Amino acid sequence: MHPLQVLIIGDHDTEHPAHRAARDSVIAAAASLRLRANTRWVGADDLVLYPGLVAEAAGLLLPPPGPRCPRLLPEPEIQALQQARELGVPCLAMGEAHALLLIEFARNVLSLAGANSTLYDDDPPFAVVNDRTPHSKLAGEAPLAPMTVTLHASSENTDWLSIGDEWSDASHGLGADYAAAFDAAGFRCLGRDAAGQPVLHVLDGHPFWVASAFLPLHGRSAQDAHPLVLQWLRASSTRRSSS
Repeated sequence: MHPLQVLIIGDHDTEHPAHRAARDSVIAAAASLRLRANTRWVGADDLVLYPGLVAEAAGLLLPPPGPRCPRLLPEPEIQALQQARELGVPCLAMGEAHALLLIEFARNVLSLAGANSTLYDDDPPFAVVNDRTPHSKLAGEAPLAPMTVTLHASSENTDWLSIGDEWSDASHGLGADYAAAFDAAGFRCLGRDAAGQPVLHVLDGHPFWVASAFLPLHGRSAQDAHPLVLQWLRASSTRRSSS
């Protein structure tokens, strides 16, 4: 059996705990599912030089940006995400990186040109993702905090969802003004935190397209892979076996 080639998208910071945990979570999930998986970190420059990487991948994983990441929207990643979504490549974006899936969807499905997050632009044309906290934080600066996630709706093929007490470092999330448009277009909010903020979005009709404001990399042992990571890898293996 050839190993699955999964891409971890973003600028790699070896000192960031979530980045160290990203590869470990893939390896743990692969072992649990008796699969072989290779991981490759891919930054924005790689995506510009090798645009075919996404199309060839079994799946994409987006951990949150590290504290040294510049406060600048990674446009090559947005373009790669559009390609991946349209090709049906399974994708799981976590923590602050979940905003990238929301921004891509707003721009290319909802036709909100210039949609952005206030993390990257103080005054974008459409602040689809905005600050949940009293003051803005740069990427990676929000402290890791516990989050209780409550599932409040169902969607296609979500029997695998089994979550509750999670961890998050995301200080930004989907703005309330855009929630109805996302839901109507099929990128549905399936989970909220204790304050009622949307923290989990799943795209109907896609093999696996999930934006998670919490981090399914933390608080799990190698023998207890998170259900989000497990299902993402299952979907990735299905894409690879059928291609």
